Amino acid sequence: MAELGLKCRENSGFEKTVIVGYANDAVGYIVSEGEALEALTYASTGSIFGPRRGRTIVTEAIKLVNPEYRPDPPFDPKTFGSIAGRVHYDGKFRLVVGVMDLPRRPGYGIHAWGRRAMVGEDGSYRIERLLPGRKFLYVAETEKDSPELERWEKDKKILTYGRLAVVRPGRTTYVDFYIKEPETDVKALKLGSVEVEGNTIAGRLIIEGKLGSEERIVGGLYPFGVPYRNDFLRLQSPAVRTEVGPSGEFAFHAVPPGRYQVGFFLDVNDNGLAEPGIDLVVRPSGQVLEVR
Repeated sequence: MAELGLKCRENSGFEKTVIVGYANDAVGYIVSEGEALEALTYASTGSIFGPRRGRTIVTEAIKLVNPEYRPDPPFDPKTFGSIAGRVHYDGKFRLVVGVMDLPRRPGYGIHAWGRRAMVGEDGSYRIERLLPGRKFLYVAETEKDSPELERWEKDKKILTYGRLAVVRPGRTTYVDFYIKEPETDVKALKLGSVEVEGNTIAGRLIIEGKLGSEERIVGGLYPFGVPYRNDFLRLQSPAVRTEVGPSGEFAFHAVPPGRYQVGFFLDVNDNGLAEPGIDLVVRPSGQVLEVR
């Protein structure tokens, strides 16, 4: 419906256009021809018709109000790109690499695990037929001999997710993974005390367990009131960043005026990403701290 609404608004010839539609989950979705061919999202995999059906519906709907409308040319498959690379991991199970359009963990209740490819014995993988733009990769252990999943099937264990890759038309983007088995003696992180003094925000993080000599907890200040689609993206881009040692004490200095919340994560799999469900994470929520 989003595709149809945007096209109608751009080409109907009217100043204001409202699309009224009715559907339930069994009917399906209207997606662009490229999305249907890519088949990366849940919405693009549910149609019993061919990949051009969405384009046909959009075109005919617009022509009802603007007979002079001329549709865009058919999707050119040469626009597709691909992602390939190697996975370095000393595990016992076979691996699968998945690609999604959002930086989140795969969802197994519905078709929300993107498109997948098995990792070969030499560690290599390749995923073709991807639209240009940002994609997010994950790596998981599997007990299957095929990358395909049935509804409600799950992978054995997700090792990492949210690795950004930019796909370009007609080209291959190479992404390698160096994954270590997650190991830490820290059981949980909890925010203890925190206070504001001038342009400094300081406090103490409660660390349940022993922080290893090479482990560092990353703390961040996040602007309050900014809408975030995803905790993963929010954790990657704090306004101010600091490191927290074994004592749990932390301080953010020279903080610009504003309202903030604090968040923390321990990068258990040591890949530089804050991945809730894999890493230990204190999401930025709760008390709002104001620096004047």
